[in-house]
Amino acid sequence: MKINPKYTPIIFAIFMSVLMASLMSFVLTAVYTGFTPGLMRRWFHSFTIAWPVALPSIMIVSPIVRKIVSSLVGGSEAASSPKESSGKPIGFVIFNIIFIGLFGYSIYLSSFIQSQQDSIKNLSGEISNLNKKVSAIEELKNKEVEIQSQIAGITSKIDIQKEELDEIKGLLESYKRPTDKHLKH
Repeated sequence: MKINPKYTPIIFAIFMSVLMASLMSFVLTAVYTGFTPGLMRRWFHSFTIAWPVALPSIMIVSPIVRKIVSSLVGGSEAASSPKESSGKPIGFVIFNIIFIGLFGYSIYLSSFIQSQQDSIKNLSGEISNLNKKVSAIEELKNKEVEIQSQIAGITSKIDIQKEELDEIKGLLESYKRPTDKHLKH
């Protein structure tokens, strides 16, 4: 299946933009973040931002670059390709820019939503861990109240035993006194 040659500029722009955006976004992502886990996800995210910019840029800039190159190499008709720049109505170019921009933005949004969902999963796990810790703290507080109650009970028993001991001491002293009086007589 052959494609009509009138679509050559568009097909050229698509291939060139995909290759350049993917290559440049990968290189820059790897340079700035290193070859660490998640590199491919970060690269794809960067690519989804770069490609919607690259495609309309190439579609707009390539006719200008061809004219510059044509003037430098001697005005070759094939290099200048006037049909490419003059054959496209401005509405077509604007439509392509808007369409590709929206497409790229939707890819970016889906990537952003996925990263937010991942963050929510992580936060849910952290909340679950915090809830477990809160439950453990509440259990410790309940044990503390129970221990304080036991201490109060023991303290009460000690006070009762002190009173009984004081009574016994008092009785012992009362038994000693008459004996002492008896010995003096």
